[in-house]
Amino acid sequence: GVTVNCPLYDVLDEAITESKHICDAHYQITPEVTIAARHQQDDDDDDDDEDDEESPSITLVRPWVHHSITEILKNAMAATIDHHYQAAINNESTTSTSLLQQSLPPIEIELVQDAEFWHILVRDQGMGLSTPHDDDDAFVFASSSANKRWDRLDEQQSYAMVRSPLQSLGVGLTTSRWMMQHFGGNVQLANNNNNINNDESSNGCTATISLCRDDTLLEYQP
Repeated sequence: GVTVNCPLYDVLDEAITESKHICDAHYQITPEVTIAARHQQDDDDDDDDEDDEESPSITLVRPWVHHSITEILKNAMAATIDHHYQAAINNESTTSTSLLQQSLPPIEIELVQDAEFWHILVRDQGMGLSTPHDDDDAFVFASSSANKRWDRLDEQQSYAMVRSPLQSLGVGLTTSRWMMQHFGGNVQLANNNNNINNDESSNGCTATISLCRDDTLLEYQP
């Protein structure tokens, strides 16, 4: 159901915890996550109270937003670990779990408020999008970067996807965007530096989840 005046930081904390558990189950390591807030004040608004600065809140469908943030975060964590693990191999550096954990850059979350939306920016330092069209391809239903797709018989025999649910179905980003658009928001992806990911200097990707601030907005009926 709809949650009124839901603290965004609470939703973020829950999503961070879940995505870290998923990442740790798959890789046995996980990047740190940092959160910062940047408020763009409306021209006709007075100064915000300190409480508003510290605890931004919004009306939302909490399970949907939780799902979307978790999906974005686990993708960012996987991209960061995979990119830096491969870089360590290319540089003939050690790939031990403990040393790799220490060298991983953090996932940065930034909250940006404007007149219409709260934007949740999730910035990683992974491989980024390989082509300018990857943004569209990433949201194609049943499109997945996993080497092995989900298989019902294999799942029943091994529980592999339960133990390692980072990727395989190809519905996470698609569902996340649909959920956000249903109430006037969106999910978008963009490279941090407009470069393709074929070199180690890639600065990764930023995913933006936009949440409409208008409490009177009617849900989208396709």
